[in-house]
Amino acid sequence: MKADRALASAAVGASGPKSGCPAPTERPWGRCRPLPCGLRDGPCTALSRKRRPGVMAGPRPADNSQERSRATPTPSPRGGGVGPAREPPGPRGPHMRRRHLALTAVIALACAAMFTGCNCGSKTVAPPLPPLSAVVLTPDLDTLAVGAQRQFVAVALDTDSVAVAGAAIDWTSGDPGVISVSSTGLVTAVGEGVTSLIASAGGRADTSLVAVFVQHGWYAQPSGTTNQLNGLFFQADGRSGWAVGDAGTIVHTGDAGTAWSAQTSATSFSLHGVWFTSDVTGFAVGNGGTVMRTRNAGASWTRLLNVNASENLHDVCFADSSHGWVVGTNGAIVRTADGGASWSKQNPTAAQLNSVSFSDTTNGWAVGEGGVIVGTHDGGRSWYVVQPGV
Repeated sequence: MKADRALASAAVGASGPKSGCPAPTERPWGRCRPLPCGLRDGPCTALSRKRRPGVMAGPRPADNSQERSRATPTPSPRGGGVGPAREPPGPRGPHMRRRHLALTAVIALACAAMFTGCNCGSKTVAPPLPPLSAVVLTPDLDTLAVGAQRQFVAVALDTDSVAVAGAAIDWTSGDPGVISVSSTGLVTAVGEGVTSLIASAGGRADTSLVAVFVQHGWYAQPSGTTNQLNGLFFQADGRSGWAVGDAGTIVHTGDAGTAWSAQTSATSFSLHGVWFTSDVTGFAVGNGGTVMRTRNAGASWTRLLNVNASENLHDVCFADSSHGWVVGTNGAIVRTADGGASWSKQNPTAAQLNSVSFSDTTNGWAVGEGGVIVGTHDGGRSWYVVQPGV
């Protein structure tokens, strides 16, 4: 090896480096022993390709300003002259960088899970309630069969009797064996009995009475009257209904028939039919051409004096709020197309008509004594006999 070194030194000193043969000090990435010019593979080449801390093995870096600055000679730590400056420490290879990136990703995911899992910063706090004057619970009375459900509604009112939006209502069943209630006021009938439902908020509360029954089929309900009842109408909600009868009797229920109360009809004529065109507007018909109307759900009734009929009227039917028909004795059919503002009468048959029904504003039928059936397809402007008496 000493002979090789001497040979290389002699060659360089005698004739200088050949073209393309770099001097030893021109290798900024490390120190290597001088080789004979033209020797490509040897100890110098192998040493230069060894990986050093902070330096990736590979081809010689480009000769730019950054690399030149790195190549500035500095005193050798061994005291034997100058050598290239050491580079600052960095990642210790691809596997170390991958470990560093993986650790960073794990920490980021852990932080995200912490904030997501606990919903930090996303919880909404309900605003405090203002002073309340009352809580109003509807309906105040209800009847349910076992297994049935009913949605109750509670409204919190402030001291100005204005509904408080978003008020939190607490719901309580007086007897969980009779009814259960959800956090939204949905009541489920559990067992037979009568109990209370309580809605409270802000120190105020209201109570409804709920009756639960287990009967199936038909059963008697107390009507509150001994007079004969002849006609009946119920709203689509199945809770509000009216029954009419002899001597101007009108009774009303708002709880599906659990309780009935009398309404003042303002007539002594017997009433035979009743129909409501809305929650508040209704008609009742009876003897002597009587047609009564209410516009406040039966709180008061008024007789219409523009009905040109004296026959006993037995039934009434409306297809909408404007188009209605009334039938009675002597084949009388009385019709309105303006909600009762005006009426017209026909007698398409001499037989007494007891009931009338329309599928829409144009097609309808009426039936009566002797098996008679009359029909119309023009809203009652004209009638024809469908089934003559046998």
